[in-house]
Amino acid sequence: MDDFHNRFLRDSSLVINCPKLDDARFYIEKLADILWVNKIKGLTVEYVVNSCYHGLNRIAGELMVKVGQNNGV
Repeated sequence: MDDFHNRFLRDSSLVINCPKLDDARFYIEKLADILWVNKIKGLTVEYVVNSCYHGLNRIAGELMVKVGQNNGV
């Protein structure tokens, strides 16, 4: 994707993880803190075409539930 930076990173921050090898609970807690402190109410999940990365959707879902509970969303 030649325009990845323009489409997804303009005015955004990037977090990279591997749902297969990294501790998902750590990412959920850490990212929830970041989103809560900065009052961010959404995120975009992008992943490479590899079945192990589909776990990012689950992590993102749990993260948004946690942030929503903290922010009253």
